[in-house]
Amino acid sequence: MKRLANFYSEREQSILGGGFILLLIVLWELMPRLVPLSKGFSLFFTTPWKVIEAGYQLFVENKIQEHFYVSSIEFLVGLGLAIIVGLPLGLLTGRSRNLDAMVDPFVTIFNATPRLIFLPLFILWFGIGIWSKIMIVFIGAVFPLLINTYEGVKNVDRVLVNVVRSFGANECQIMKIVVVPNSVPYIIVGLRLAIGRARSASVSAGTSRISSMRCSAPKPVCSCV
Repeated sequence: MKRLANFYSEREQSILGGGFILLLIVLWELMPRLVPLSKGFSLFFTTPWKVIEAGYQLFVENKIQEHFYVSSIEFLVGLGLAIIVGLPLGLLTGRSRNLDAMVDPFVTIFNATPRLIFLPLFILWFGIGIWSKIMIVFIGAVFPLLINTYEGVKNVDRVLVNVVRSFGANECQIMKIVVVPNSVPYIIVGLRLAIGRARSASVSAGTSRISSMRCSAPKPVCSCV
C-alpha cells in the first residue's frame, strides 16, 4: 500500500491529467446513450469510437496516408523555417536597439493579424501548391518564438553581462556565455507555442487545400440532346 501511495505521489500530476482526459472521453462516448439528442444535434454529433472506426477505414482504403504525408511536410518545413528565422532574429533584436526599432513595428502588426488573412496573398505569390501552406505554417509559428526569444534576451541579468564584458568579452562571447543560456527557458516556451500554432496553421492549410481541390475539380458537363 505504501509503494502504491509513493507511486501516486511521484506521478500525481500525470495521473490526474490523464485520468481527467480519460473521464471526459468516457462521458463523451456515453452521452448519446444517457441523454436523448435531437435529430439536428445528433446529425452533427459523433463519438470517439466512431471517429476511430472512420479513421481506420480511411487508413485501410489508403485515403489518409497521402494527406497525412503532405500535412507533415507542411508542418515540419514551416516550423523549421520559423526556427531558422525567429530564433536568430529574436536574439539579435534583443541585443540591438537599432534593429529592435526597425523590426518591432512589423512584428507588432503582423502578430496581431489573423494568419488566414495572408492565405489569399500567399496563393497569389506561391500558387495553390504546398508552398502557400508552408508559408501559412511559417507565419503562424515564427512570431511566438521570436517574441519569447526577444523577451528572454531582454530579461538577462545585466550584472552578468557587465561582468563578462569587464573581462574583455566581445558581443559574440557575451551572446554565447550569458545571453543564450539565460534565455533558454523563454526559448523553450516559445518553441512550445510555435509548435501549437504551426499545428493549427497546418490544419487550416489542409482545409484550404481541400477547398481548392473542390474548386479546381472538373465540373460535369450537361449534354442535352
